[in-house]
Amino acid sequence: MQQGLPPIKVLLASSWHRLVKAILPLIILSIISLAILGITIIILSIPLLFIAGSRITQIFGGNTLTPNSAFLSLIIPILITFIVGYIIVTFFGMAIQIASIIAVNNPFQHINYFSLIKRGLSLSLSFIGLSIITSFIMLGGLGLFILPGLFFSFIFSMAPYELTIARKSVLDSLRGSMQIVLSNFGGILLRYLVLMVIYFSIMFLLPIFVSLINKNLGAFFNIFSIFTGIGISWFSLSYSITLYEQAATIASPTPKSLFWPVIIATIGYAIIGLIMLIAVTGIIAAFFPKLKTPATPFTPNNYRLNLNPSPSFSISPTTPPTYTPEPTFPIQFPKTQ
Repeated sequence: MQQGLPPIKVLLASSWHRLVKAILPLIILSIISLAILGITIIILSIPLLFIAGSRITQIFGGNTLTPNSAFLSLIIPILITFIVGYIIVTFFGMAIQIASIIAVNNPFQHINYFSLIKRGLSLSLSFIGLSIITSFIMLGGLGLFILPGLFFSFIFSMAPYELTIARKSVLDSLRGSMQIVLSNFGGILLRYLVLMVIYFSIMFLLPIFVSLINKNLGAFFNIFSIFTGIGISWFSLSYSITLYEQAATIASPTPKSLFWPVIIATIGYAIIGLIMLIAVTGIIAAFFPKLKTPATPFTPNNYRLNLNPSPSFSISPTTPPTYTPEPTFPIQFPKTQ
């Protein structure tokens, strides 16, 4: 059995070779994804336009609809359409993502795109469940001073490939990812850092460098930056799958447990809840001080009448009645001759 990961240059060369072979399936899957998105929008927009038109006609045609009922009759179909469209796009988006992983993993085989997307749809619920559990543990780790969350996102980075390539269950995919990453922790971390440097250099440093050499060429490069982003994302996928294959072959056979990640995430959520409670209490104390100070109850003994020289008067608690007379001046009559 091999004792270590292959050199990074082997990983880069293998990833590039895999990407070149899989570039056509990735392009076709992207076109299919855009087509599904467009068809979904068109299909859901047609009944929505009819419903909205009929409601507007009722409102402006003298129909006796109250403002609330008119608003609800218009907004409820829009909300239902949005929810249905979001569910459809989410499921097909997951299916295309799974199909892309499978296509890049087997770039040398003949691809049946219908079967590929069908398999992606069959794994969509598992993929969504994997994303929810991973996000739950990762966010809980972030609540425990951030570093545990970053650690969990790293050790679960191989879980999607365990689910789609190794065809494991959701929990077994998480355990398998922990087993692979913890068996080659330093080597995998170094190789992901190399990928981050490549991504940052191409997406940020290269446009700046090109703009310094020639501004027109830099502007032209920025226009096509979206294609550069798609290309580097495809290379990242090929790189990650190749790294997964290399690391899985030398992983320790000792199974890993999800007990400690779940416990640490629970502690993190408890800390987040405590911080939110303290923050809400502080906001209430700062902006609503009367809520914490009881008002003085009214009784006949602690309120007395306070008279002023002016015609108006006021009542103040526990103040004896005072009265200040208005100043008077002697009246002088002119002397008669």
